[in-house]
Amino acid sequence: MAAPLFTGSGNPHPVENGFAFLSPYGVPYLAGSGLKGVFRRAAEELALLCDDTHGWTLPLVWALFGFDANSAYLGAASDSEWVRGYDAFVHEVENSPDRVLEQLMKIWMNPRLQKVLEKEFGPENGPLDQPAFLRALRQYQQIRRAVHFQGLLTFFDAVPHPDCQMAVDITNPHHKSYYQGTGQESPHDAEQPVPIFFLVLPPGTTFDLKALPLAQKDALWPLVKDRWQALLDASLGHIAAWLGLGAKTSVGYGVFTLAQQPAQDKLSGRSEEAPPSQREVLKEVEIQKLEEERRRKQEAEEMEQAQRLAAWNALPEDEKILRPLQEKVEAYVRSSEVVRKNIRPDLNRAMNAAVQQASQIKDSNLRQRVAAEMEKMYERVGWADPGEKKEKRQKQEKKRREALEALKK
Repeated sequence: MAAPLFTGSGNPHPVENGFAFLSPYGVPYLAGSGLKGVFRRAAEELALLCDDTHGWTLPLVWALFGFDANSAYLGAASDSEWVRGYDAFVHEVENSPDRVLEQLMKIWMNPRLQKVLEKEFGPENGPLDQPAFLRALRQYQQIRRAVHFQGLLTFFDAVPHPDCQMAVDITNPHHKSYYQGTGQESPHDAEQPVPIFFLVLPPGTTFDLKALPLAQKDALWPLVKDRWQALLDASLGHIAAWLGLGAKTSVGYGVFTLAQQPAQDKLSGRSEEAPPSQREVLKEVEIQKLEEERRRKQEAEEMEQAQRLAAWNALPEDEKILRPLQEKVEAYVRSSEVVRKNIRPDLNRAMNAAVQQASQIKDSNLRQRVAAEMEKMYERVGWADPGEKKEKRQKQEKKRREALEALKK
């Protein structure tokens, strides 16, 4: 650090002005979520506000950091510099479609987003192209809310090197009564300000910042795997030059310089050269971070499973019978003759089970619909098993037709 670092100012603390300490170790740290946020901000500024983007584009921001529906360029006024940069990017993809955005649109296109797009643009208009989709993101809040994407990177909490020391800094606000509007006199030098003390990490403190890829999206990761480290290095340089780390950066806190390291090592997650005690802390932090990611992934999978179950339970009785049966029929039709011979018994059992389930439906209209749909399926796969003798095939067809006729009564 080239200037004092102040972080966690809103945390409760015995000296009133808090500081961020990593539990349960009691060491000062920069939260991974905060680092991800400042790296994202730097990437967005490079992509939309700077002449030299260092390779950053808006789809790369979304791919690596995730989609944020509250981003400045999506909700700002039309005369904002963010919006002007966003509109310039829209103009770029009109002339040259973006490959990363193309893959992101495929990943994002979940049933909820499709439903919102159909509501706003009508199903007859078909899928939106890249410029139209980008404009829709700006225009419709409900479309932004339907996009969910975590991003390909995770950032670890950063702890300072073991030789760091804490320090005490001071804010000495003069003319308090004047600024609060409670004083009767103009501000003057005879006032008695009350100093405010707070903890900082002093200049000279060093950190290792670490970012790693998460579970990789097959279609998206190949587009970024060879450049994500260089892009983060560019963001880090922008943070050092313009943004800083921690709190009170607008008054000079959190300024830092970069160590002279190879580009591939700055943010690659290496900790082998740290002292033993530091490596133990870093290892434990990594374990906690990975466990948190695992827990979040498990919760997301459980939520998705619960949503699928709820959607299934909401289906009418006939759909619950016909949908799984239709999947088996499609698989049978697409298969080769050799494979069909092996899976035909399973298809027969599924058909018989469907007839049995349909016979329990009290609504005659639903039963008749199931029977009609199963007739169409038998027409596609054949009423009798191929390869059987003629007499047996005739018996099978007769039996199956009779079963379906019984459902129509």
